[in-house]
Amino acid sequence: MSRRVVVELEGTGHRLSYVRLLLEESLARGHETVLVLPPAWATLPEAGPLVRDLARLPGEPRVTVVTASDLRHLDEEPFLAGDAGADRLVVIPDADRHLSGRGLWRLARRHRLSLLLMRGRPEGARPRDRARFLVKRVLAGVLRARGHRVVVLASFLAPAAPGRVADPVVLHDDPDTRAQLAGELALDAERRWLGVFGALDRRKNLETVVAALTAGALDPDRHGLVLLGQVRPEYAGTLEGLVTRLDRHGVAVRSVPGFTSPERLDAAIALVDAVVVAYSNAGPSGIAARAAALGTRVLAAGSPTLREDAERVPDHVRWDELTPEGLVRLVQDTAGLPRPVPLPSGSTAFGDALL
Repeated sequence: MSRRVVVELEGTGHRLSYVRLLLEESLARGHETVLVLPPAWATLPEAGPLVRDLARLPGEPRVTVVTASDLRHLDEEPFLAGDAGADRLVVIPDADRHLSGRGLWRLARRHRLSLLLMRGRPEGARPRDRARFLVKRVLAGVLRARGHRVVVLASFLAPAAPGRVADPVVLHDDPDTRAQLAGELALDAERRWLGVFGALDRRKNLETVVAALTAGALDPDRHGLVLLGQVRPEYAGTLEGLVTRLDRHGVAVRSVPGFTSPERLDAAIALVDAVVVAYSNAGPSGIAARAAALGTRVLAAGSPTLREDAERVPDHVRWDELTPEGLVRLVQDTAGLPRPVPLPSGSTAFGDALL
């Protein structure tokens, strides 16, 4: 029987959404499916619920969950034992961080690999950043030449290109969940509600978002902020201070911390008037993709990838500089515009590229 081994050794963050899709696609295609997680997966806020959800999926085959601490000795595990020429594929989402490690290259000597690179351009403008990116491109080229699959994650909105796969979007927009969350949030129609969703940490640039909402250029009685997602422990104190600052300036806040199911995430995106996606690094945004597919406008700042998205679909995504002034312009320039038409979504191409 064909086997797909999906490896995720962090067990946290946005990677788990890609892992979930790959596991579901693998099962749908009839593969024996193995998920490799870190030993402490049951204590992690995203990995634990993922495994419980997988256990509730109907039918056979099931996902087998195993643990490993690193890639270096993965090829010695029983689920990779036997004939290396069998229909077996080791799939590693977010493979950028493993690309120069010995563990990956040891695996590559004995097994077929399928790697998803999350960042398709340098992560900064310094010569060091460009040099690291060049090394990554060379290593990816060597792996491709040896017969391994290496694909780069592209924006959901980007045109198709060889060696790239669009950020997949599978919606879980459930009417009952949306109604329940609407009752919890109680978003009044007098305000324009902006949402920041996903893992809440310094990479969300909430300091800049809050600065824009409290600078005086936007009427606090006409705007509100919805925060929904897992708060990183090291960021909890900062977030509490930001919420206090919003309260002091009269900006309404709805904060729903903790693990967020796909159904509640999609419901929240659909309920707000606009989603704020503010980050500086290259690479697509899964939240922006979901918003475009649900017909919620994206106010994007900073990332060159987001800027390209805004140029492709200006009705769905607007872009400006990652500054309080840039975010204020975005809010002001899009005020009163009708909601965009939802874009089509799906994950079949993602599964085809990696499985």
